[in-house]
Amino acid sequence: MCFNFDDEGQFDYLSGVAVDSQAKTPTGLERQTVPAQKYAVFHHAGHISEIRSVIAAIWSVGLPESGHEPVQGAMLEKYGPEFDGRTGRGGFEILIPVR
Repeated sequence: MCFNFDDEGQFDYLSGVAVDSQAKTPTGLERQTVPAQKYAVFHHAGHISEIRSVIAAIWSVGLPESGHEPVQGAMLEKYGPEFDGRTGRGGFEILIPVR
């Protein structure tokens, strides 16, 4: 989850997992709520090391060509069960909040 973007390109990054809304948050961990909204979803089947160029391509080509307008909100990265954290392979998705 990437959020709190500023004009200089800085942002906060949170690595997390989905939990039930009633689950108790363990001491030392933070809970963030991702609001229900519309997202443009971009899948990349390549290596995780390509994430910066993937995000740049989304903003310069993919999103403008999608016909959707981005809105303020958290950008999400999603790693499915096919993603291998040891090798960085298996692909990922980038979700951009849109209207």
